[in-house]
Amino acid sequence: MSSYGLRITGLDVSSSLAAKNSVTMLDNALNRVSDERSRIGSLQNRLDVNISNSETYKMNLERALAQEGDTA
Repeated sequence: MSSYGLRITGLDVSSSLAAKNSVTMLDNALNRVSDERSRIGSLQNRLDVNISNSETYKMNLERALAQEGDTA
């Protein structure tokens, strides 16, 4: 996410029309940043769920192995 990637290089406020175009470019850049943040948040949530599931699996496996050791 750079100014070039967000297409906000060369912002100009020297006239009313140029300022309006610059504001439109900034609005579009903010939308792209917001979309990317949403995508990253979604990925983070999926990772959190996978970590939680792995921790639950590990605890269940440890309990099962401990019970197996108690009966042996």
